[in-house]
Amino acid sequence: MRIIGGKYRGTRLADFRGTDTRPLLDKARQAVFNILGPSVAGARVADLFCGTGSFGLEALSRGALSCEFVDLGRGALETLGRNLQKLRIGEDEARRQRGCVFRHVERRDPTSGLLDLVFLDPPYSLLREDKGRGRLAELLVSEALARNLAEEATVLLHVEREAGFVVPTGRLQVQDERIYGRSTLVFLGAESDRIPGQDPPPPSR
Repeated sequence: MRIIGGKYRGTRLADFRGTDTRPLLDKARQAVFNILGPSVAGARVADLFCGTGSFGLEALSRGALSCEFVDLGRGALETLGRNLQKLRIGEDEARRQRGCVFRHVERRDPTSGLLDLVFLDPPYSLLREDKGRGRLAELLVSEALARNLAEEATVLLHVEREAGFVVPTGRLQVQDERIYGRSTLVFLGAESDRIPGQDPPPPSR
């Protein structure tokens, strides 16, 4: 795994391969940040179900103001810590928290800073269960998430194509959707927002 753009470009990072940890492939990550463009610079980011934090690290490399990393996996977060040390990224830019993402969002204090960009990368095991899919759907339409988002925030959801997850209708609307191999990347934003340079997705057939 490596950083593919920004000030840390080309830096190879330590990896951790757990049963539920699967960093976004370089090709897909590059495409995501090409779509997001300059909106990443100065953004407050949350990398939720972060694993080793490849998305958040890429955002910091590209000028994000800060990133909060949340995951239950001890090994993945320890690997993330080593990579933060390697990149010399301090706690003022990156904050790690081991715990449940759903509880983190519920308890997060918006006065700590509204989020401009949120990456949700739930483990495949969660999406293969009805209960897990239900909890994720509830999170996407929850007041807890909404109150922590800046007015023009983007939420990026990474799910397995075969999981059959249906994005619920709420404040957040699908702005764009891309497929890379087994992965589906869904860009969500407030109904009036559009991702810079992107046209709305075509209607489902």
